Parts: sequence; structure tokens; C-alpha cells
Amino acid sequence: MGCFRWEITLEAGEAIAADGVVITGAGPAVTVPGHPHDHPRVLDGQTYWLAAHELKHQRPLNVCVVGSGETAASVVIDLVKRCRKGSMIDVLTSRGILYSRGESYDENRFYSDPGDWPRLAEVNRREFLERTDRGVFSLQAEATLNQARGFRTLAGKAAAIEAREHDVIVTMEYGAERERVAYDAVVVAIGFDGRWFEALLGDKALARYRDALGGDELGRRIEVDLSVSGLVPPLHSPVMAGPAQGPGFPNLSCLGLMSDRVLRRYVATDGAGALASERK
Repeated sequence: MGCFRWEITLEAGEAIAADGVVITGAGPAVTVPGHPHDHPRVLDGQTYWLAAHELKHQRPLNVCVVGSGETAASVVIDLVKRCRKGSMIDVLTSRGILYSRGESYDENRFYSDPGDWPRLAEVNRREFLERTDRGVFSLQAEATLNQARGFRTLAGKAAAIEAREHDVIVTMEYGAERERVAYDAVVVAIGFDGRWFEALLGDKALARYRDALGGDELGRRIEVDLSVSGLVPPLHSPVMAGPAQGPGFPNLSCLGLMSDRVLRRYVATDGAGALASERK
């Protein structure tokens, strides 16, 4: 494996060495300007589920959910069920419309069998990810909300948040228009930071691996074994592998194949065992 190894320091202070590291987990929630770190009226795709029970017994609420993906859909469905009659949930989406996920057989097959994925042009791969995974509601979520009342869709993006004692002001931008709207609570559900692991590397490692990590191009630099191209010792990042290797790796839709691809760098095979799942 070469002379370089990772040294991983655990919370208890113990250090272990490794020939490679696999980074899993979606990372912390993405925030918007002004987003406070700890405020009871401003939640995200993670903290909402810890605080949601407090909303059940309150008066009717006006809540803004920022986002249009599956995390936002789950939050909206829960709010519709949980909040008292008379509440209003606004779903703020930069696209102006809530789109449903493409779920045909031809689309779904790429999640479990990405063998043909590299043959698609990059522009078509990114278009596929937008249509089937990012910023879209599942058909099940859409069917549930079609029967619900008390929510509406607003066009725009959250440019800023101002959390106050009794409400939260959301500054919305849509084209040249700008508006400030007050809500009882806001849930920012616009995704998670897949590059969270960089904070663990430290300044020296970041300086050394800056070119390998590729800046905004990291998604293009994920190899077949889900490692970052040019980075030694290897660092495997399935959550960033969608554009280059297939849509099923970030959300673990092809967990077995993911394990095969990572382990083949470290375990010798005869081509008939662990890699059989990629045979046609």
C-alpha cells in the first residue's frame, strides 16, 4: 500500500493507523446566511426531528420549510400531521414548483446497477441526478401531500434569516423581487455538506491534498473504487461519487456493490467472488 498511511485520532485520544479511510454519512446540514447555531425557532433537516414534538401542543403556527427535496418532503408531511388546525406551512423552493421524482424502471436501474453510467455524457448524468434525486419529492410524498391541506408552495430562495425572540424573519429572493416574511418557525432543509470530512484533515493535510480534492470538481475525481483520484493514502468518499460513478452510491442504494468496489483495493480476488456483482 506504499509508505503513507492515515493516522486517525479518536475522541478518547487513542490513535490508529490505516491504509485507507472510507468516509460515510451526509455531514452537517447546509445553512443560509444568518442561520443561528442554536435557536428553538430555526431548525434543519437533522434538528427538526428532535424538536418536532414541541410543535404538537402549540397554537396554529405559520412555518416556512426551505427546500424541495426528500428531506423537505418528510418535514412537510410531518408538520401537516402534527400542527394544529389552522396552521400554514410554506414550502420555499428556488424552482417555484415542487417536482416529483422520476421513478421509471429505466431510471431506477441506475441506482442498483450503474454499469452503463459512465457511458452517459456528464451533462446527462447531472440532469439525471437533478430529476431523480436532488430537489424532488418522491411519488409517495407527493401523493400524501395531494390529500393534505394547510400548505402552499412559494417561489424563491432564502437569502437570509433573522431569528428573533418571538418569530423568524425570512428574506426571500425571486428574480429581482425581494421580500421579508415573518414565521413562527423555519426549517432549513436544503441538503447536507458532503465535504464535511475536510474539517477532520487538519491544515497540513488540506494543504497537501488541496489539488487532489479538486475544489468544486471533487465529484468528477471519484475513481471506480470510490477513492479520490490522486490522493495517497486513499480516501474513499461514496457520498461524493454520484456524478462520476453512479447515483446509488451516495444514498447506499447499492451497498453491496459499494463494498465490493472499496474492498477490491485491499483484498485480492480472482474476479469471481466479490466483483461478480459487476459482471454482465
